[in-house]
Amino acid sequence: MQDEETKRKTEALNNASRPTDYEGAKSKKLLKEEMYENLRILMEQDQIKLLDDDEVRASLSSMQMDEDHKVFGPNSHISEGIVRGVWLAAKNKDLNIFAHRF
Repeated sequence: MQDEETKRKTEALNNASRPTDYEGAKSKKLLKEEMYENLRILMEQDQIKLLDDDEVRASLSSMQMDEDHKVFGPNSHISEGIVRGVWLAAKNKDLNIFAHRF
């Protein structure tokens, strides 16, 4: 966020924050839970296509949610990047986002 070239393109996401609804009331869920639910729903509705890669599959399959809805996993680095990218893309409908691997 300090880099002049990217600071206007960077958006901070705080996992521990609680999203607000249209009336300004705070949700009981953490933003991280909302982001994972958003990805799950988009995947169930075939509205998103993910890279068919063993590392992506391993990361997504390692994710767990406990009784308190805490999301965690031993191999979460790829999953965390996916949920953040999908969350930000869903906020801006004008984007035509795609990613590919070289």
